[in-house]
Amino acid sequence: MGMIAMVVTVRAMETMLKGRAAEEAAIRAAIATNTFLVLTGDTGAGTSALLGRGVEIARAEGFQIARLGALLAAVHRVPGSGGDPLRLRMAVLAVVESLCRRGPVLIAVDDVPEDDREPVALLLFVARRLREHRLSVLLAASGPRACAVAGPGLTVLPVPPLSPAAAAGLVDSLPGAPTGWARAEVLRYAGGNPRALIELTRAVVPAAGAARPSFRLSGELTAGLPEKTRQFLRYASLAAPEDMGTVLAAAGAGLADCRPAEDAGLITVPAGRIVFRHPMVRAISVFSATPEQRREAHRRLAEVLPPGSPSRPWHRLHAADPDAHAASAGDPAAGLGASAAAVEGVARLATGLEAAGLWERAAELSSRPADAARRYGRAATEADRCGDVRWAAHLWQRMTATTGDAAMLSTAYADLGNMAMFRPAAPVLDVVDRLLNTGGDDPGLLAQAARAVLTDGDPADVRRLSTLLAGAAPTADGIGQVRLAFARAVADPAGWTGRHVPLRDSALLRPLPPAAERIRLLCVAGIAWVLDDADIAVDHYRRALDMVSRDESLGVSAIAAVALTEVLFDLGMFDEAAIRLRDAADLVGGNPDSPVRRAVTAQRVTLLTRRGDLDAARALLDTVRADRPDSRLVRCLLHRASGQLAAATGNHGDALDAYLKLFEPGGRPLHYLLSQRSVVELAIAAAESDRRAEAHAVLVAAHARAVRVSPRRAWSWTVALALTSDGPEAEERLRAALADPDAVNRRPYEYARAELCHADLLRSRRRPIRARPMLEHALDAFVRLGAGHDAAAVRERLRAVGIRAQGAADATFTTLTPQRQLIARLAAGGLSNRDIAGRLGLSPRTVGFHLYQIYPALGVARRAQLREVVPA
Repeated sequence: MGMIAMVVTVRAMETMLKGRAAEEAAIRAAIATNTFLVLTGDTGAGTSALLGRGVEIARAEGFQIARLGALLAAVHRVPGSGGDPLRLRMAVLAVVESLCRRGPVLIAVDDVPEDDREPVALLLFVARRLREHRLSVLLAASGPRACAVAGPGLTVLPVPPLSPAAAAGLVDSLPGAPTGWARAEVLRYAGGNPRALIELTRAVVPAAGAARPSFRLSGELTAGLPEKTRQFLRYASLAAPEDMGTVLAAAGAGLADCRPAEDAGLITVPAGRIVFRHPMVRAISVFSATPEQRREAHRRLAEVLPPGSPSRPWHRLHAADPDAHAASAGDPAAGLGASAAAVEGVARLATGLEAAGLWERAAELSSRPADAARRYGRAATEADRCGDVRWAAHLWQRMTATTGDAAMLSTAYADLGNMAMFRPAAPVLDVVDRLLNTGGDDPGLLAQAARAVLTDGDPADVRRLSTLLAGAAPTADGIGQVRLAFARAVADPAGWTGRHVPLRDSALLRPLPPAAERIRLLCVAGIAWVLDDADIAVDHYRRALDMVSRDESLGVSAIAAVALTEVLFDLGMFDEAAIRLRDAADLVGGNPDSPVRRAVTAQRVTLLTRRGDLDAARALLDTVRADRPDSRLVRCLLHRASGQLAAATGNHGDALDAYLKLFEPGGRPLHYLLSQRSVVELAIAAAESDRRAEAHAVLVAAHARAVRVSPRRAWSWTVALALTSDGPEAEERLRAALADPDAVNRRPYEYARAELCHADLLRSRRRPIRARPMLEHALDAFVRLGAGHDAAAVRERLRAVGIRAQGAADATFTTLTPQRQLIARLAAGGLSNRDIAGRLGLSPRTVGFHLYQIYPALGVARRAQLREVVPA
C-alpha cells in the first residue's frame, strides 16, 4: 500500500480557496450527509486546500479527524490483523467503529495516488458497513489521472478552473498584482488554475517601454524533453484550443513527438484535442521561447489554418515583426494605417483584457489622431469592463491627450463605470461638466456622474448633479432614457416619481436588446434602490449580477453587490446576503485597502453581528484600517458596523458615538442616502445609553436637511424622532408608526428593533403588560430572521416580565441535528461540558463549540437560559 499523506490541519492556503464557494458548499453538504466524497482536479487546482477546508468544517462541527496512518498503526497493534487482506479490512472496520461510538468521524486523505486503489477500496468497505454511524470520508486526488480514483459508491466532485471573475479576483489579491498587458497574459496562460495564477503573478518582469511584459520562469518542467517535443508544446500552447492535427502540421511533428509530454503527465489528448494537465506548461512553453520562435510558431499556425478560421487573423498579427511597419517602402503612413486596421480587426474578435491590449496597440499604430483616440477609448472601455481600473485610467489619459473632440470623449467616458466609483465625485463631475459644455451630449455622461455621486455621497455633489441634469435634453434612445432616469433618481430620489410614472408602471422595466440589457438591469436596480422599491431592486440586481458573471464583466458588480446586500438586510434575507457577500469577496480581490473590499468587509461585520457571531465580527472589523481616506459610502458602512457591534456587546454609548459619525456638524449627512438608513439604530443606541436629548438634537437638524424623503425613509425618521422624544405625543407617533402593516413586511429587522425599544420604554414606565405582545412579536421576528443575539436579548426581557417564551424557538429546536438537540437537553438539565463530553464520547472543547452554535440558533445568550427554550 502506498504512502498517503493526510491533511489534518488548516493550511495557510486561503488564497487557493478564492472562488471556491460552490465547492465548499458541496463539501459541507457531504460532511452533513455521511457522503464518501472525492475531490478531483488538475495539479494546482486547489484540491488539497479544499480538503483542508473540509477538515476545518468537520472539526468545527464536532467531528473527530482520523488519520489513515494512525488507523493503520492502530490496526497493526490488533493481534492477527496482518497478512490477510480481509483480516486487515475487518481490523480497520473495528477501529473506525470504536471511534464512531464516541462521536462523528471524518477520514480525510490527501494526494491519493491514481495507481493505488487499495486505500480507496479499504475506506469504501468501511463506509458501507458503518452507514448507521456519522462517518464521512473526504479524499483529494490531483494530477493527470485523478479521475481514476472514481468508482461505484463514491461521489466525485470535480474542481474545475476558476471562472474568469474569480481568477481576476485572486490575481488582484496578490502582492504586486499586475495591471495592463501583464494582467492579461497572466489570466490567459494560467487558464483559471490557482497555482498558475499565483506563480505567473510572481514571475512578471515589467518591461519599460514595451507593450508586453516578460516572465521569469524556470524551464525545469520541460527541460528533460526532446527538442521536438518542446517545439510541439510551444505550438500547442499558442494554438489552444486548436485540434491535434493542426498543431502537428504546423510544428512539423508526429505523434511520437508528443508522446514524451503525455508520459510526463503534462498533456492528454482526448478525442483529438490537446488538454494541458500541469498548470505551468503553457506559460513555460511560450515564455521560455525567443520572440523569433514565437513569431515563427504563429506564422506556421496561420498558414495551416483555413482562411475562415477565427484564429487565423490573430496568429497572423502575432507573426508580424512589431517594427516592420517602420520599414514600409513608398508610403510609410499608408503602411502604418494598414497595420493599425489589421490589429483593430483582430481586436474586434478578442475578449477581455486581451481585447484592451489589442485596441491599445491599434491606437499606437494609428496614423490619424482621430483613429488613435477612438481606439484608445475602446481600449479604456474594455479595460474598465474587466475591472483593471488603473489601466483604464491610463488609456483614458492617452485618449484625452490625442483628441479634444467632445462627442468622442463623452461616448468613451460614459462607459468607464468602474473608474468613477468609490472615489471622490468632484473630479468626475468636473470632467462631465467640461464635456457637456464643449458639445458632449451622451446621456451616459450623466449616468457616469450619478455613479460617482452615489458611491461618494457628498450632499454638495448631489446638488451639482441636479444642476447638470437641469440642462439635459430628452432622448428617444432606449438605453439613453434608462441612463438619464438613473441619474435623475440619484439626484432626487423623492422627486423621481413626480417626474416619471411609478417605477412599477414604467417602460424602463421592458427588456432591451442583449447588448444593452446589462446596462438597463443595473440602472433600473439602482433606481429601485434609491427609491426604496426593494422588490424591483432585488430582482434586477440578481439578474444583472448573473449576466455580469456570464459576460466576464469583472469588477462592474462592485456597487451592485453592495447595494443588493443593503436591500437584503432591509428585507431580513440574511442567508442570501451571506452568499452575495461571499461571492463579492471572491470578485473584488484581497487588497484590504481596496474601497470595495472595505465596503464588503463592513457589510460582513454587520451580518455577523446580526447573527450573533460577535467574536468573528470583532476580529473581522479589526482587519480594517481606520485611517484610509474612504468614500463616504464606505465610511458610513464602517461606522454602522462599528455601532452595531458596540451595541451588541452592551457598549451603547460607544454605539451612539459611532452612529453620530454618520452626520457632520449641523446635521449634514455624511452620505446623503446611507446616513438616513441608520437613524432608527442611532435612536435605539441613544435610548439605551440615556442620551436621548443629545441624539434628538442631531436628528432634528438632520431631518430638516433631509428634504423630500421617500415614504420608506419617512417611516424611519418618524420612529427615530419619537424614540428620542418624551411625552405622550411622541409615544402616540411611535405607536402609529408601528401599526403600519407595510413596515412589518418590508423592513422586518428594523421594525423588530424599533418594537423592542418601544417595549423597553413601556417597561421603564411601569407598563409591562403592554410591552409583552411587542416582545413576543419581536422574538418571533428575530428567530425567523436568524438574528440570534437580538433574540437572546428579547428572551431576557420576556423573563423579566414573567413569560417563558417558546413559539418560534420550539420549531427552531427541531432543526438542530440530533446530537445538538441532545447536547442542548443535557446542558439545560444542568450537566457541565465535561459531564456531557463523558456521556457522548466527545471532548469538553467540542461540547463547548456545539453550545456556542446552539445559543444563537435558539435565541439565548447563555447556558442558564436553555431551560426556557428546550422543549420538555
